[in-house]
Amino acid sequence: MLKHVVMIQLKETCNPDTCCELLKGLRQQVPAVRSTSWGSNAVASPSAYDFCFVLEFEDLEGLKSYDTSDYHQLLRQEIRSIRAASHTVDYFESV
Repeated sequence: MLKHVVMIQLKETCNPDTCCELLKGLRQQVPAVRSTSWGSNAVASPSAYDFCFVLEFEDLEGLKSYDTSDYHQLLRQEIRSIRAASHTVDYFESV
């Protein structure tokens, strides 16, 4: 499985509710997404980000399908409007 991880530092006046709503519909809109999880930071620290989500794909082709989807473009636009910074990592899960 391929994991796509996105960590977001929110602008001071923003909250992640809009992203949460979009993430709820992601699996129905993009069939290549096998699973989703997300949440707000639970332990405050100077290096912590505010919000994170993880998407799981069968393979690299699934991630590419998501990356080019209209729904991903909508999600990306929403994230850009509320983020101060963000980082992503994609990795193949080792067993």
